[in-house]
This record gives sequence, structure tokens and C-alpha cells, in this order.
Amino acid sequence: AKVGEIEDLFVSKKCGHAFCLFKNTETAQAAEACWNGLVLGGTKLEAKLLPGNHKGDEWKKWVDNIHEEGDGEESGSINVVILDNILTDEDMEDEECLKECLDDIKGIAEPLGTLEDIQVGNSKQVVLTYRGSQKAVHHFNGMLMGGQVVRARLKENGVGSVLLSNVLAEEDFEDEECLNESLSDLRDLASRFGIVKDLQVHTEGKCSVVVQYEGNVDNQTLCELNNLKIGGQKIHATLLQTEETSTKTITLRNILTEDDLEDADCLEETKAD
Repeated sequence: AKVGEIEDLFVSKKCGHAFCLFKNTETAQAAEACWNGLVLGGTKLEAKLLPGNHKGDEWKKWVDNIHEEGDGEESGSINVVILDNILTDEDMEDEECLKECLDDIKGIAEPLGTLEDIQVGNSKQVVLTYRGSQKAVHHFNGMLMGGQVVRARLKENGVGSVLLSNVLAEEDFEDEECLNESLSDLRDLASRFGIVKDLQVHTEGKCSVVVQYEGNVDNQTLCELNNLKIGGQKIHATLLQTEETSTKTITLRNILTEDDLEDADCLEETKAD
């Protein structure tokens, strides 16, 4: 594929959709942006990113059954949608104004799926929690609100680990009570940027800690952590790579014809294209 390396390709005879498995999220997102709306063979494609970390035969079984669950739109899984560039400084400073904005956003968000929760996140973000639906990402992304262009993205599942350097002093290790107090303060600080699953002293650096977040850590979170100071020292935040690479799947609709599905050679030729 021109957008990047494909790990696997599967065509479902149940629904006639083609599914592409990419090696990483960035490539899958690029493919979605490139292919969605593309005209191929006189037909306009519809490309959609699907969350999941399935591989091999398990992945094929999973995508082959997706159409029976409405392409995952109304399944029981929880999807968290992050809305950036949607609130202003004025909204954050005025409680009544903020409530009014959230009510407006909720009014737009509720018809898009089963909305479980709406909250204000870090850096003036709005966090929408849906049961199954991903429509909000496509609906909100690019929307103009309050003179700003909204950016919407699906929060990835998984675990993200960040190494925070220059956050502990030698004195912390001389008193266990002092160390525990410092770690508690660091956990409170780290919790401002996401749900902390674990926080431990880094084994290779006494003045560093490893924060394990629930969900992948984005570049914006790293930038914000890097701008913080603690005990007069500027924090240095580094993303720790995990052994498993998250894989993402996108659905290509309106890409196959009845003739493709009836002729194996024709189908292989179309898949190669």
C-alpha cells in the first residue's frame, strides 16, 4: 500500500468488505485519511479505523463477524473520544459558561451513540465516553465551534509508560516516609494527565520514576510533562517503548463488486490493486 506496510489483508465474503491490518496506528490513520472518499472503479470508498489488537487467524475471525455487530458501532465495548481545540480560556475561567458549552457539546454528542459520560480533560479537552460508537470521531473532527476547528480522536486502549527524570532527590531515599510522600505527590501530579495504573522508582536511575498510564500516551502529554517543574528542577519526560506494537484495522466499503466475489482470480487481482 502506498501509505505504508500492510501486515495482513482479508476480504469478508459475508459482507463484501475488505479489511487491512497495519503494523502501527499512525499508518492506519494515514490510510483512513487517504482512502476515505477516494473514488476507485467509479465507486466512492468509505474507510473507517477499527480499534483492536487482534492478529493472524484471530484477527480474520474478528473482522469477519464485525458486520453482525453493526461494524462495532453498538457493541458493548467502551470507546473514549478526545475532543481538542473545543474549549477556550474564557470557558475554563467561567463555571457557568463552561457548563453551557458542555451542554451544547452533549446535545451534539448524544444522537451519535450511547453516551456514557462527558468530562473536561487536560489542556481544555473534552472527553466523551461511548458504549461502542465511534461516529463521534468523524462527526466532530473538523467541526467549527466558537471560531475554532475541533480535532477529534479515539483514545487508544493499552498501557503507556513514561520515564520521569529529575523528580526525586538523594534525601528522599534516606527516609522511607519521605520517599513515600514524594511518590504520592508524583502520582497526584501524573494523574492530571491520565489514569495512573502504577508508579515505581526506576531501577536504573534513583532520581527517576516510571509512570504507567491506562491507555497510550500521546506527544501532547509528553510536552506538558516536560514543561513542569518539581522541587525547582525541570522534569524530563520520555516515552518508554513497549514490546508489543498496537495494530489497527480499517474497513474499506464499496470497494468490491459481486463479480469480484464470484471469481477467485478477479478477487486476487482486486486485492493486489
